[in-house]
Amino acid sequence: MSKKEKKLTKDFVVHPDMKEARRQYALGNTDAFDQMVEGHRLCSKEGEPYWDTTADWQFSRTARRNTQKFRAKGGRPFPKKKKKRKK
Repeated sequence: MSKKEKKLTKDFVVHPDMKEARRQYALGNTDAFDQMVEGHRLCSKEGEPYWDTTADWQFSRTARRNTQKFRAKGGRPFPKKKKKRKK
């Protein structure tokens, strides 16, 4: 494990606002998670990430590796689309 990976694993949380939402909920704020999600929506609308981006490279690497393994076993990365039924 590289120094960069060790640094990321120590107390790393992808969604840091989740800790605060849990704390607020424990203190009696029953809307804490709704407020967190609303913050996520606002960030998404503005094109800003609402997660900690320091580990994005690891997630990309994992997704690439898993896709390659899947395809090597004969899997197709995207299933065929089902035809929509007329109502």
